[in-house]
Amino acid sequence: MLPFTNLSNDPEQQYFADGITEDLTADLSRIADMFVISRSTAFTYRDKPINTKQIGRELGVRFVLEGSVRRSGNQVRVNVQLIDAASDAHLWTERFDRVIGDLFALQNDANLSREPAGEFDRRRVLILRADDLQAHR
Repeated sequence: MLPFTNLSNDPEQQYFADGITEDLTADLSRIADMFVISRSTAFTYRDKPINTKQIGRELGVRFVLEGSVRRSGNQVRVNVQLIDAASDAHLWTERFDRVIGDLFALQNDANLSREPAGEFDRRRVLILRADDLQAHR
């Protein structure tokens, strides 16, 4: 899980992007057999040009989750992508558009991470991760 990129013109929105990163890191860390790098390690990659293959080698991971956050007025768009670090290929991507109210409510919004159409994709991610773990044993 890499820090989400703030694509807004407002540098103060980095706080929001970092919050999304932290929340998703915490959520992913609760999944059994899911290897998630620490927040402090992940944030060493913030604001650096990202070469997914290099990150995969450096961290010893097969998959990288990355994303971006854009805010315009009272709208926010979050893009999330799962990348195969060996091939640099997208395995899954999703975009979430929301109206901003309370930032914490938005970050806790169950629909942000549990879209019905994304159920199959999350299972696929977990299956891919489980297969990767088996291959390295």
